[in-house]
Amino acid sequence: MYYLNHFGYLDDQRTQKLLDFIYDYYDAQNAGWKCRAYPINPDRVLPVNCYMGAMKILKASSMIPEEKRSPQMEKIIKKETEKILENRIHWYLRNPDGTRKEKAGWKRFGYPLFYQSDILEIMTMLTRLGVKDDRMNEAVELIRDTQQKDGKWLMKDTFNGKM
Repeated sequence: MYYLNHFGYLDDQRTQKLLDFIYDYYDAQNAGWKCRAYPINPDRVLPVNCYMGAMKILKASSMIPEEKRSPQMEKIIKKETEKILENRIHWYLRNPDGTRKEKAGWKRFGYPLFYQSDILEIMTMLTRLGVKDDRMNEAVELIRDTQQKDGKWLMKDTFNGKM
């Protein structure tokens, strides 16, 4: 959906069909979308539904101009944004004792991310949506703390040499 919108296909009937699918399969009670592989071990995650997949749908939704977002999309954006903030961006895993555990991989910035995500991608998306919340502070500090003296960040997660 992200690239369909990016390349001007938002109003195409096929993209609208995709949006209908997204709306139809959204779990409004628990937030998110179910997927076959998630969670592999339900005792190790806090969200009931696929957290990483939701990031990609929300990223794509954040690129759609507000005036073109349906009321249903706005509700989903609001609910998913709150879920991200409740999990303080990357603290959605669960330790055996039930306490929160960070998704350490999301602290390694990279590109392309494919189905994975990172704090930088999520914070970009939240900022694009106009979200400002104290629960973002830890992620902002992490981004600031990992910035190099030249103002850049190291790409720590890459597929270079793996393909």
